[in-house]
Parts: sequence; C-alpha cells; structure tokens
Amino acid sequence: MHTLQDDDQAVSPVIGVILMVAITVLLAATAAVFFFNLGETQDEMAPTVAFDVDYEPGSSDVLTITHNTGDDLTVGDLTVVVSGADPSGVNERHAVESISAYDAESTLNAGDSITISKGSLTGSDLDLSDATVKIVWNGQGTSQSRTLREWPSG
Repeated sequence: MHTLQDDDQAVSPVIGVILMVAITVLLAATAAVFFFNLGETQDEMAPTVAFDVDYEPGSSDVLTITHNTGDDLTVGDLTVVVSGADPSGVNERHAVESISAYDAESTLNAGDSITISKGSLTGSDLDLSDATVKIVWNGQGTSQSRTLREWPSG
C-alpha cells in the first residue's frame, strides 16, 4: 500500500510572497494618489473660447469683442482690462456688466458681443489706438483667472 505524503511547506512561502507584492502595490498606489493630488476635487476649469475683435478708429473709436466659438460664459465672471488708453481714467478693470447691456447673471454665447466705446467707458473722447484691452475670466469662488483674449494680439 502506498501512502501520499502531505507536504505543506511550499504553501507558506508562496502566500507570503503574494501578500508582500499586494501590500507593495497598495502602498505605491496610495502614495501616487497623494503625490499627484488625484484625490482632490479640481478647481473650476477655465473656459475654452475664441473671440473676434473689430476696431473702428477715429471719432467713434469703437472696439467690438465678439464671442466667436467655444464655451458659454457667465457675464459676472468676466472683466475687461484696459491699459494705455486716452483718457487715462479708463485704464482699469471694468466688470463686463458695468460697460455693456448684460447683467451679471447673463450668459455670453457664441455670436454675442461686448462693445467698448466712449459711451460705455467715459462720456468724453476715447482713444484706444495705443491701448491694450484684455478680456479676463475669473473663476467663481476661486482665485483662478485667465486672459481669454488680448487686443492687439501681443
């Protein structure tokens, strides 16, 4: 009669190696999550948008910024920054709702325009020929901002 021998010695080292590998992978994955900030909620993403700018120099001195394509924009998140214009009193940040017909809750969609003119910024003459005008997005509830368009393109 033949008897089978029970050999349980090889089971213990194999299980030990598998557990060690599993623990190492788990620790590496945990470290990667913290290192790459994958566990945090991302801030509001800046919109992707394209603007066309049309400038009419002369006595009217009108700058029209048209939302050409891309994400819809909340007007309250937008500011227009003017520098180098004459008179110098207009060289500052302007909330879009204060210089346009839109209110802060309005949505700026493709085809909509913002017009900058002496009537929207000042009651007097306006010269934008040497000015730089930027339309800037400011993320709601974040310190994040992004220049969406600069005129003239610099």
